[in-house]
Amino acid sequence: MNPNVSESIDEIVLQADPAVREKVGRHLRACNFISPDDPVLNALAVQAVLANQPLHLAQNGGAKVATEAGLARLGDRLAESVSTLATLRIGTIIIALLLCFAGGVGATATAFKLWGSSLAGVFDLPRASDARIEMLDSHRADLHVEEVNGKTVVFVDGDVRAISGQTKDGLSYLYFKNQ
Repeated sequence: MNPNVSESIDEIVLQADPAVREKVGRHLRACNFISPDDPVLNALAVQAVLANQPLHLAQNGGAKVATEAGLARLGDRLAESVSTLATLRIGTIIIALLLCFAGGVGATATAFKLWGSSLAGVFDLPRASDARIEMLDSHRADLHVEEVNGKTVVFVDGDVRAISGQTKDGLSYLYFKNQ
């Protein structure tokens, strides 16, 4: 048997309860471990150390903690801490998702507010309907506006006549009438 394996088995046997040390040593030597790095041997060593942890705590002056009730309370506190950390992590993820969603909605709304007409074509959104233009389209009329000699001129071609007027308040208006 490899001397390093023998040393590891001796350490495991020292961690075992004195009443079963001889039996534990006999069983471990019968397994014929080849390397001290064998995962099974290492797992048994860790298990032996953890099994006697209350005994070691009591020997080192930690008798108050080494009782089963004290260890149970310690386990409960550790479980509560893990649960709190998990809750905080999930809460942080939810808050991050909500912030990302709000930022995305805000950025989209701002983009449509600033560049609405150019973005409408990109997203293939229909233009807002206008009753006056729909009326002109229903009468097969074309409307053309341009500036001529410093004045805005409206040209209407089709079965519609453009008529201008003025309100009592002095506001000028333009309306279309079927011919």
